[in-house]
Amino acid sequence: MNSVCVYDPHADAWTQLASMTIARCNHASAVVGGKLYVFGGLRGEERLCTVEVYDPATDSWAHGSSLTSARCDVAVTAL
Repeated sequence: MNSVCVYDPHADAWTQLASMTIARCNHASAVVGGKLYVFGGLRGEERLCTVEVYDPATDSWAHGSSLTSARCDVAVTAL
């Protein structure tokens, strides 16, 4: 899937955001500096090395620097 939704616990409601440019599953994600980063994952049987960056101020996605190798089923942590 490439769809993205955000949950507002105060309103108990989901809102759909702009879709990622690449449909993926089994990816990792983290928030850094107010932006959401999505790393790698799978598109069908293909392992991805792509990174997408979501900017909530513009409700848009941009491509980030690619990973050094394709990865899926990984975890990330923002420090």
